[in-house]
Amino acid sequence: MLKLSVKAAGLVLMAVSTLAAGPKNHYTMGPAFRFTPNTGEEQNYISFSNGYLIDPRYGEPALPAELRATRDNQSPVYCIIQFKGPIQRGWIKQLNRLGAKTIGYLPNYATVAKLSPEQQENVSRLDFVNWIGLFHPAYKIQAELLSWSGRGEIAVLVTPGEDYKPVAELIDSQGGGVTEISISPFGTVIQATVNFWTIPAIARMPEAFWIQEWTEPSITNNNCQWVTQSGWRSTAPPDTSQTARSVWQKGVRGQGVIMSTTDTGLNLGHDMFRDPVLSVTPPGIWPEHRKVVAYKKYGTADATEGQYHGSHVNGTVAGDDSITGGSSYYDGMSIKGRLYFVDLTNGTSFVLGTDLWSLWDTVYFGRGLPDSLRPIKQHSGSWGWSNSSGTYLIQDASTDAFVWAHKDFLNIMAAGNESSARRIRNPGIAKNVLTVGATQNGTAANAIASFSSRGPTQDGRLKPTVMAPGQALYSATRTGTNTYQSMDGTSMATPATSGTIGLLRCYLQEGYYPTGEPVLENRLSYISAALLRSMAIASCDPNIGSYTPPDNNIGWGRIDADSVLYFTGDIRKLLLKDDTTGLATGEYKEEHFKVNSSIPLRVALAWTDTAAAPNANPTLVNNLDLELISPTGVSYHGNKYSAGQSIPNPSGWDSINVEECCRVNEPDTGLWTIRVYGRNVATGSNQPFAWTITGDVSSLGVTRDVGVSAILAPLGIVDSGNVVIPQALIQNFGTQSESVSVVFAIVPGYADTQSLVIPGSAAETLNFTSWQALILGNYVSRCSTLLAGDINPANDLIVDSFTVVPGTGMQELYRREQRFILESGKPNPFTNRTLIRYSLPVPARVQIQIFSVTGELIRTLESGEKAAGVYTTNWDGRAENQQNIGYGVFYLRLTAGNTVLTQKLIRTR
Repeated sequence: MLKLSVKAAGLVLMAVSTLAAGPKNHYTMGPAFRFTPNTGEEQNYISFSNGYLIDPRYGEPALPAELRATRDNQSPVYCIIQFKGPIQRGWIKQLNRLGAKTIGYLPNYATVAKLSPEQQENVSRLDFVNWIGLFHPAYKIQAELLSWSGRGEIAVLVTPGEDYKPVAELIDSQGGGVTEISISPFGTVIQATVNFWTIPAIARMPEAFWIQEWTEPSITNNNCQWVTQSGWRSTAPPDTSQTARSVWQKGVRGQGVIMSTTDTGLNLGHDMFRDPVLSVTPPGIWPEHRKVVAYKKYGTADATEGQYHGSHVNGTVAGDDSITGGSSYYDGMSIKGRLYFVDLTNGTSFVLGTDLWSLWDTVYFGRGLPDSLRPIKQHSGSWGWSNSSGTYLIQDASTDAFVWAHKDFLNIMAAGNESSARRIRNPGIAKNVLTVGATQNGTAANAIASFSSRGPTQDGRLKPTVMAPGQALYSATRTGTNTYQSMDGTSMATPATSGTIGLLRCYLQEGYYPTGEPVLENRLSYISAALLRSMAIASCDPNIGSYTPPDNNIGWGRIDADSVLYFTGDIRKLLLKDDTTGLATGEYKEEHFKVNSSIPLRVALAWTDTAAAPNANPTLVNNLDLELISPTGVSYHGNKYSAGQSIPNPSGWDSINVEECCRVNEPDTGLWTIRVYGRNVATGSNQPFAWTITGDVSSLGVTRDVGVSAILAPLGIVDSGNVVIPQALIQNFGTQSESVSVVFAIVPGYADTQSLVIPGSAAETLNFTSWQALILGNYVSRCSTLLAGDINPANDLIVDSFTVVPGTGMQELYRREQRFILESGKPNPFTNRTLIRYSLPVPARVQIQIFSVTGELIRTLESGEKAAGVYTTNWDGRAENQQNIGYGVFYLRLTAGNTVLTQKLIRTR
């Protein structure tokens, strides 16, 4: 029977919590600065998960004839477009202006678009495009299917914007059968049974974007409590010891936190879950229930089938029998947390499709609950699809897509029980999933469980992310009210991790950060998944067997809540940042902090990346980089480790993971700097991020940082004899008002110093003593700030240049030198309108365009063929749609044939 499931976007309106609550500046790292990202050997390759590799310098690889696309010189075809380096946002917008709607991202620096022959020609002329080639059918097929024989089940991801019906009709006509069509905001996925010879025919269809094999997913405390709260010890503490359960002892027990699980069923009559004053029968929604706020059935799931696995898992997350008079010590990690459960199985199998967007939608939105209890922001799953190659599939892409759209949704999944390398299960392979491996339990938790699946993923990403006890864990059984059983598996380690992260979430929600005690004003109303991932990673203890993190057997180590949480009186402190504005390509942010003693310093950066194409290898789309700089100038890069700690002054950067860490076991005391770089942000929006710093650290409190943002005048070309007022934009990046000296110099022969009082976080335009342009030639202008105690000398100086020409101006210069010239606007800075002059020594096709500082095209002022001569145009500060674009720095670009000239424009109030 064919099933058609449709999940529409935006059907539920929810109250959105403000970001205002919590410590000051928690949600921003401050202003972004510019840098130029470098490219390396990766620029020469476009790589796919099935092994095909394109080197644009030499053309396309050898492909089977039946898996090659052809051109007919009339119809549009899907093409791969590779850019000349890290993708600027304006590049995508320019493609869109040419009618080329891009689909996803391919590594490295590439995308897919449907192009007519004319569009291919126009796109190929763009100066930022490196290569264009056909998107061949060979690139669409999972490696395992390339050698398939016989008959089996597949899943087809339909190309965005195309109709699924031709694919379904082809499958039927070739003797196959469509069993399910799933439509969600992620995309359209067709599940079908086909003969192997049908696969190339499907791949040749423009409506098919990716084809993969379909298989069914499968399922994969008393001692665990103290291991995940206070770390491993050689002697087990008493079951009654609160000291060993140090986070509970401080009042952080999961109260106010609702965590979701999806599994096989749940024994609601067990003392761990039962509410003495509210009797319930599943399925249902019970906002007042003391432990389970909802039991939902997904699709055709059956609430009466086997409940052993789900009951055990839920008990480990948040079980608590104290309310029902129980006396066991097998309570869950978030003992006072509550549960939102979704049943995934019927009597014979899981009821999941390949596209998991609909499942995460069911979990996250918590429909039926009051707004005060939803969305449900945390989920753990102890199930997955077995994978023998670590390949990123539709399950992972749809999971990443959902989390990209809902960046406060933390997904925690089991690594699997296959014990060997590259055996992480889907969707644990997803970039934004916190994937959990298993250690042994109790005093043996410093050893890996032999069954735990190992990484890396196919593209080399570090998995699992963290470890937790997953062997000999006791929890609730499927029958009875107070019986318990021991189970093994990453299925057990995953809820243990989720419950522990529930404690981290509780700590933030209750306002413990940053003082170490609960403060109402410090309660965080928004907590990104990236922040919790960074906290979990920073918490990890490395002592598991002979492994040294980062390691694809144990990830970053074993989760340990007390190792990252700061409580009053602790030597180890905590600094957090949840930057919601993020970075674009070529931007970086930095912050300074103090290290007060030489206990180990740990820093973890995490971000939520958008989904990759299932055929991509590697899968990273938005690439950020972490740098840590010591007081003596030693640089440490994220994930560049040796012997368990960061390498001083390494040469490279991590370009595949969405978590990057630094660890310095004996850090220098003094002022440190953390920087986060936007190396390649291919999406149309900035990439948010979060980081955690733990050690004997402290924030600076008052920050002193005044710098020069821009030289406003003189700029471009100045007529001889003109009197110019040198002008600069000065920015106080610090937190307090400052009195600063500012020096402006024109080399040779001019210097002036002005004093300025500038409030914290303010910007001021500063004028200097006038200067007359008397001598023809090129000049260098320099502006610098002088502030004692400035923590960031890097922004204290800006250098620019300009040219003094004869008083007759551009016309004389054009006649004298016969070259391309672009003047800066006059006036510049300007408020309402600026005049732009340019000259052409030969006829040329000309474009005069305005760009933002991030590379986004604002407006095309002129475009077309022009004869040699001098021309003028003007800009009124409006975009193409005539909307006022505001104030700031912009770039004016003249493109004439192969010549490109730019000038800086400043618009002020």
